[in-house]
Amino acid sequence: MFTTVAASVTGGVQKFAHGLQFAMLIAMTTNIIQWVSGKVQTRTGSHCFVQYPTYLLALASILMLVQPTCLFISDCWRCDGAFSADQLHGSAVLCTHRDPRGELHPRACSGWYEMDGRFVQNPLVASQFDPVSSRIATIYPGGCSEPIGSMAWAQHAAGIFGLQAHQLFVYCTGSGIVAMFAAILIATNLHMKLAYKWRALREP
Repeated sequence: MFTTVAASVTGGVQKFAHGLQFAMLIAMTTNIIQWVSGKVQTRTGSHCFVQYPTYLLALASILMLVQPTCLFISDCWRCDGAFSADQLHGSAVLCTHRDPRGELHPRACSGWYEMDGRFVQNPLVASQFDPVSSRIATIYPGGCSEPIGSMAWAQHAAGIFGLQAHQLFVYCTGSGIVAMFAAILIATNLHMKLAYKWRALREP
């Protein structure tokens, strides 16, 4: 549900839906693991036989959390608000406006930016100093990481198995759901209870 909501919106709502999905899945899976761990205490046999449903459910939880975890990590380090523009030296002075006579202000300003991020030097100021330190450099806000935010690492990991990232997410989620139901079925002996009930109904 939260993935569907996140796919239909952009911005902060999308990140909120991803974070909420991540938090709720962790809360749900850890609580089910605790419940199953207590439920299997009535089983007898070796440790592996008794705790098999618990370990299977732990594996299911990891598989189901692959996609939410990847999306949450991507949201945390995504480089939102990236912009490209000529970069200026610290001593450069930007022209902010023109007065009614068409003169640039502040006086002796270095130049101005065009809409495409290109810096145009003030032709009225004769100077050998180039205020531009680098041309059209892409700048990201602090705290972001393009390799992590773009999920290139997830695509690389999926490529090890010959899959695309979204295919890996689908397989992990589907396998996790199946494993979770299997673990609950084994822990509660529901399959044996249903078989017993079925035989009782069919007996004359």
